[in-house]
Amino acid sequence: MLFVSCSFLLLLLVVVVMPHFSLSLSHTHTQHFFNPPTHSQLVLTTHKTSDFGQSVLISACHSEDGDPELVEYLLTNPAIQQMINYQIRGGTIRWRIIFRLMRFLYRNKIKTSKLVFAMANTSGSTALQVAVRKGNTDVVNVLLQHGADPSLKNDLGLQPIDFCEAFPELRGALKRVMHLKKGSQNANLHRRNSTASN
Repeated sequence: MLFVSCSFLLLLLVVVVMPHFSLSLSHTHTQHFFNPPTHSQLVLTTHKTSDFGQSVLISACHSEDGDPELVEYLLTNPAIQQMINYQIRGGTIRWRIIFRLMRFLYRNKIKTSKLVFAMANTSGSTALQVAVRKGNTDVVNVLLQHGADPSLKNDLGLQPIDFCEAFPELRGALKRVMHLKKGSQNANLHRRNSTASN
């Protein structure tokens, strides 16, 4: 009896629901194929954020193998350039509540697991903080050249320099950059040449 009812529900799903889903899916793909988005529509969508609150620029900086050329290309867009110091904020009420809850749990030492810390630490982070966390010096350089602020703090009160435990050279370079920026001079990180021999 249970097998018959499960079979009937599966048949109902295949016959009734799936044709509507595939029809709407194929219609959407056909619509974009015959009417591709215009340049102005693409420019308008590049400065949007996800439900999580992450911008396109932060997504590009998030990988350990982040491509500095991609970040440089994204920053040629004026809308993204204006968001260089954008801080991750929940894009929906659900994510705002999750971020607040994680900050509360971590700050009050109710929960200090890695997941709770990661979520609390993500809230308020900038592209520069994300790139520093990943240790990607090239992407950090590109962001600094385009005006990323190394003194901004995330919602836990941490600056990019606080994420450099695993990257001591990056820590020293960021300190130097912050000191130079106080004197309103342009500053870049310098990559150390390898001392390894063949």
